[in-house]
Amino acid sequence: MYKLVNLIRRYGDPVVIANPTMYPFSGIDRVAHRQALVLSSLGFDVKIITFENLFEKSEVEIVEIGSFTKGLLSLKPIIKLIAPLIPKVVKEFLRNAENARTIIAHHYPMTALASILKSKGREKVLYVYYNHGNAPIKCFYNMSEKVYQTLLIALTKITTMKADYVFSVSKYLAEEYERLTGKKSDVIYNDIDEKFKKIYDKSLIRDKLGIPPEDIVLLYVGRIVPYKGVHELIEAYRKVRALGYKNVRLLIVGKEYFEWYSRVLRELADDGVIFYGVASD
Repeated sequence: MYKLVNLIRRYGDPVVIANPTMYPFSGIDRVAHRQALVLSSLGFDVKIITFENLFEKSEVEIVEIGSFTKGLLSLKPIIKLIAPLIPKVVKEFLRNAENARTIIAHHYPMTALASILKSKGREKVLYVYYNHGNAPIKCFYNMSEKVYQTLLIALTKITTMKADYVFSVSKYLAEEYERLTGKKSDVIYNDIDEKFKKIYDKSLIRDKLGIPPEDIVLLYVGRIVPYKGVHELIEAYRKVRALGYKNVRLLIVGKEYFEWYSRVLRELADDGVIFYGVASD
């Protein structure tokens, strides 16, 4: 994080952190939110710009743009692709980022909006692309998903070429981004919020879920989507059980995004798999 902080000190604030969504249950969105909190605590003027915010409370300002997307849940993937072509979206973004001296873009289409701002006579604005990666096309199942992800990867490449600096959240993603664009990036690992370093009484969780103290628990925490490979985890767990380890349980924590995928997972699972749902902090 100190690399990013030093950059901002050199170029100055206000800082705009741009991320397509701000959902408390999304890992990437939480990284963007924590980034804003840390920078704000260091005295920087910070604002988050997003299309949709579900954080009920925030110590930093979060501005929603593109309010016309409300109620169009089924069209959101399409809107995400074409957002930079919608004049109202561009106008709202440019207005809210009018005084920014540093823009940190997490994901397309915010990368496109940052590029547009740079081309509107704001060349001195520091444009930072914060690379969380895009899931490989091979991780998707139907043709529409593959086409969508192909477009998303291509658009990410095009719209991050103007970035002044690129930070990746892992060495692997830095290497993948260099293969995609030819640009190098520095690695900044996601840090751990101090509140999650607290040692909890495991017996309370076992009692709540009805897990005996002698059972071994495998834990998955994250979005429940195909490209995370949750189905492969369940298959691996069942192979372990088939070897005679009947005291192994699999606890899956996270938001389920696709009904069809949820059905697939439940068909694969046995009575040793627990789908907990979204867990609060």
